[in-house]
Amino acid sequence: MSRHVLACALLLACGLGAPLGAQTGGDQRAVYRYRVAIAGMLQLKPGMAAAEVGPAAGFLAKVMEDQIAPGGRAIARESIAALDPASLDAVALLDFFSASTPPADVFRSVASALKPGGALLVVDVAREGTGANQKGIDAEDALSLAAAAGFTREAESGIVPGHFAIRFRKP
Repeated sequence: MSRHVLACALLLACGLGAPLGAQTGGDQRAVYRYRVAIAGMLQLKPGMAAAEVGPAAGFLAKVMEDQIAPGGRAIARESIAALDPASLDAVALLDFFSASTPPADVFRSVASALKPGGALLVVDVAREGTGANQKGIDAEDALSLAAAAGFTREAESGIVPGHFAIRFRKP
């Protein structure tokens, strides 16, 4: 058992800590519960560089680390602005889209951050709300915006309840 797991167990036994899922806030989100399946959709291999982008990012990056080791690098960011150009083999956008981020800019920025042949996985809900309360993106909008940014659609899945998951490839 790792030191981190032992430390968490000790804190819990003493009533001083929260379960690991509660620490990230992720235990209530479907994307957290299905993180292993989501990482599998990226088709990661050892040595790759991959990023998880979205609110409370980090839980998927931990799963990706195991799949890209040895020699790989997994990062977690809440913003696409933090991604370096042509530096990544794969990007996962999880529950990322909201009224504050123009979706066309998102797809163009991710295309810039990916190396040729890189994968983009969008896992999100259908658009809900309006104005500042808007969240999600319709799958058809994701498809057309990704195509406009130069991506090709590779696969779709409904593995995450209440979400769509679409994998794109940068030529």
